[in-house]
Amino acid sequence: MRKSTLFLVAALTLVAADKPDLSGKWVLNTQKSIFSNKNYNPDGMTLEVSRDGDGYRSKLTTMDGSSGGIVTEGQWFLDGKFHPVAGTRWSQMSRWEGNVLIADKKSAEGTYEEHMKLTVSVDGKRVTETLQVKNSEGNNSSTLIWDRK
Repeated sequence: MRKSTLFLVAALTLVAADKPDLSGKWVLNTQKSIFSNKNYNPDGMTLEVSRDGDGYRSKLTTMDGSSGGIVTEGQWFLDGKFHPVAGTRWSQMSRWEGNVLIADKKSAEGTYEEHMKLTVSVDGKRVTETLQVKNSEGNNSSTLIWDRK
């Protein structure tokens, strides 16, 4: 009986670890983040993530010193299918690959592509985001480190 209980706890832990909870407020660790030379390097960023059915809603606020902040809202459906982004000519797709959230975004004209991977640390206190962008100016990539607030 004891072995089967331990096995069940271990199995549930692996399932939970397979898809970490991204919900909460995250703050960009600008000292540990690496921006490509072609990317904008903001004064600071916050990311608020909340559950929305089987997916997540996100609200990204970027502080750049010249405004009170630029807010970008999004949604991760997590079904691996491209969905149109309301009010834009964009579509996006997101899915889990093990414990990593993959999100791809593209413009209808094919002039912009974005590939993002979010990996949550084992203790759930940090997210590492790798971002690859391909547009008319070329290719660039960044690694952003987010700390749970």
